[in-house]
Amino acid sequence: MTTLDSRPVHATAGQIDARGPRFGALVTTVVLALTAARLAPERVTKLVLIAATPRFVSDTGWPHAVTPETVGQFAADLETDYRATLERFLSLQAGRDETGRAALRALRTHLFAHGEPDIAALRAGLRLLRDSDLCAGLGQVTTPT
Repeated sequence: MTTLDSRPVHATAGQIDARGPRFGALVTTVVLALTAARLAPERVTKLVLIAATPRFVSDTGWPHAVTPETVGQFAADLETDYRATLERFLSLQAGRDETGRAALRALRTHLFAHGEPDIAALRAGLRLLRDSDLCAGLGQVTTPT
């Protein structure tokens, strides 16, 4: 399970921390953003978290996420048709109202604009989502949001 105390997360957050006294950055994973904020609150002065969750996969203590079965299906589908799987993932993230549908259309036009993704990176990203649970460490993050 990836937590705010896991070694790879600390290493990556430490690289962000080494950039200087204060930084502003778009961090595409809440895991890194929260870890950097906890490790270096003097350098991370604000957090803006959009559609962020401390746990991507639901369980009995955290029902506000996708089911383990959905993540398992994403993993299986990734191996057979990663393009369709990425589009399905975007659909899940975008929402169903008109704003979400418009965002989804825009995202789809840019999804493969810079080439094909590395399947190993897609697998690793899905594992990170599946295994991360930041709920226990949230109280240690004091950075304003």
